[in-house]
Amino acid sequence: MISLRADLHRDDSLKTLPVGLSEFVVSDFAFWGQLMAAAALASLPVIVVYIYLHKYMVQGLTAGAVKG
Repeated sequence: MISLRADLHRDDSLKTLPVGLSEFVVSDFAFWGQLMAAAALASLPVIVVYIYLHKYMVQGLTAGAVKG
């Protein structure tokens, strides 16, 4: 298992989003502008999916809230 984790971290394309965002912090200094821009871009797909599926989520919640 240790070798698998080491192999995954060598390839930049296999890193997860939080790991990639953490690379904007170097030692005790953070590139705040670039970090916030990357975080905003990373959250865009989640927002788009939410906007698309919002009506179905509301339908499911209201259907489950009706008693009887």
